[in-house]
Amino acid sequence: MTINDGFPMTLSNDGFKFKHLLLIIALSVCLGFNSLFGTFLFDDDNTIIQDENIKNYYLMKDLLLHGAYHVRFIVRATFSLNFFLGNFNPFGYHLFNILLHILNGILLFFVAGRFMLLLPWKMEGGNHYQSKYLNLFPLFAALVFLLLPIQTETTAYLSSRSSALVTFFYLFGTFFFIRFLAMKKRDRTTLRVLYLVVGLVICAFLGYGTKKTFYTFPLMLILIYFFQSKLSLASLVKKYKLLLGLAATIPVVLIAMNTYKFYEDYQDYPDSYQKEYASEKEKGYVDSMNQFLLKKGVYFAFGLGAGYSPDTYPPVTYLLTEINVITRYYLRKCFFPFELNVEPDILPVKSLDGSLLLSFLFTVVIFLLLRKFSSVHAVLPLSATWFLVVLAPTSSIVPLFDLAAEHRTYIATPGIAMLLGFFLTWMAMEQGCSMSNTLKRWGILVLLVCMSTVVISRNADWRTALSLWSDAVRKSPGKARPHNNLGDAYHQLGWTERALAEFEEAVRLDPTFPRARFNLGVTYIKLGMLQKALMEFKMAKHFKLVYHELNYNMAVVYTGLGMWQKGVEEYKKALARKPDFFAARHNLGDAYNMLGRFPEAIKEFHAALALEPNNYLTHYSLGFAHAALKQNKEAAKELRISLKIDPKSYKAHYRLGLVYYDEGRLAEAVEEWRVALRIKPGFKAAKQKLEEVGNE
Repeated sequence: MTINDGFPMTLSNDGFKFKHLLLIIALSVCLGFNSLFGTFLFDDDNTIIQDENIKNYYLMKDLLLHGAYHVRFIVRATFSLNFFLGNFNPFGYHLFNILLHILNGILLFFVAGRFMLLLPWKMEGGNHYQSKYLNLFPLFAALVFLLLPIQTETTAYLSSRSSALVTFFYLFGTFFFIRFLAMKKRDRTTLRVLYLVVGLVICAFLGYGTKKTFYTFPLMLILIYFFQSKLSLASLVKKYKLLLGLAATIPVVLIAMNTYKFYEDYQDYPDSYQKEYASEKEKGYVDSMNQFLLKKGVYFAFGLGAGYSPDTYPPVTYLLTEINVITRYYLRKCFFPFELNVEPDILPVKSLDGSLLLSFLFTVVIFLLLRKFSSVHAVLPLSATWFLVVLAPTSSIVPLFDLAAEHRTYIATPGIAMLLGFFLTWMAMEQGCSMSNTLKRWGILVLLVCMSTVVISRNADWRTALSLWSDAVRKSPGKARPHNNLGDAYHQLGWTERALAEFEEAVRLDPTFPRARFNLGVTYIKLGMLQKALMEFKMAKHFKLVYHELNYNMAVVYTGLGMWQKGVEEYKKALARKPDFFAARHNLGDAYNMLGRFPEAIKEFHAALALEPNNYLTHYSLGFAHAALKQNKEAAKELRISLKIDPKSYKAHYRLGLVYYDEGRLAEAVEEWRVALRIKPGFKAAKQKLEEVGNE
């Protein structure tokens, strides 16, 4: 038995590695090609299209100066770069995601190669395992990482770029660290060490600015050193107690910074915090405001604040459920990647039951197997540890709204990729497996082809909202959100009846789902069912949907029912939430016109025109208001502007004719009414005015 503790042999020549890299890149490009033509989906509207910050080319400077380092500013900066290069053309955004995925595969190729050489390992037969076989491990690890079908939610879903980007800095930082560990003492010049340390620090800074789940990175480095050094845990702590103590202060500092930030926000906006605090105190989650602010500081320090959902799942329930999620969903989808689902139907585990026991036993068996095989190479337990450690932020005691999301596994899949890569390498070795070489090679090829086929198929599901949510409804028919989102996809295509059926099903499955209530109300408006629409909007408001579009659509219903004053109130609420909401400004002006409050209408129309100067309807309505106040000069001016923008507006021609008639300009008035009739021959008002003039 030969034990190798350092560098038993080197990887083969650079030309061989170059060929492997070309294979990795070529295969990744082929597999990602059909995802390049997808569109913006799901949360992309909020995180990209509606985010005004990404249109700011000075984003990096502004975010740093204004202390917005806590809002994934690196991810938003990449979106800003995409916007600068191609506006909102989704092709560029998808291309960035695919290139980032390929870079991560290349990084894993080098990291896995270094792990194979750096970590302790044992082998039989001395040099029987030639160096060419060691090249297979990083190749297989990279290929598995790039071909895992569960990765498609990160590569095809633009809002999940944060997962790919944080993995990039995670792997890059790991590469700098293992380069340092592999450096012999005689080669550790000041310049080389400084280069590696600075690279590591930059990766840490950018990684935390990408996604705060990066905070597991220091722990991962400690574990890598632990596996490499062969020290016992007690010896490691004793030898590096000062350094470990310093590392332990990092989360304390992050928590203190975030807690202080929330304390300052609480001083500025006490009402909003009091409501959230009262809700959590009522449920027994906190006892005091200080405890509440500290808890928020903890969650946001570790990147969990945005999805934190204590109202949905208590922490214990979430923890028990996540044990099942990791073993029975994430791991199963990694090894058997069938029926991938953007909206997995996971049942909460509220107590110890049979399924939880099976998950626990499965975990124990896996660790026993890894312990047995760890005598071959320390990369095996390290890979398993990597998978579990980086999943801890989203799969522990902090309840998030979604029990499972496939993009959360992206940063963890290097661990799975190295495990499978090691297995494939073992399969490929002449003495590593009793099967014939031909059978082994065909088995590996079939496995990679199957994975590639699933990736291409899953990318196709992410091409459009219709394909994505149709797939989700098929796989999770009992969940409300897939039905709601499929209904929204139908609505965007103009398939109103299908949209109505999906929204009604979503409300049936979850009567407290406010967004589905809202969408159902909008559909009722389109079908002319105003009373039903109003009822749904009231239910959405009852279930605490705070949304400017809700107020706007309630106003549309009220004005459609002739309840103009209530319409005015709702338009004002919509504008209080979104002052630059053009449609609400314009419609509020129209409501004021109907109530005879023309000076207020004029004010709103001017505010609307400041947002959209070339809207012919607003110019028309402004002209109407001026005409009602006998301000004929201003009325004629606005109506002529309206007609310049849209010469076929028969109402504007008719209204301008009335202004001319009021000024005694009969011939011009008659001409405008005749033009209105030519545009719309059945226009009774214009025909009646011409008859009246002819009888005079």
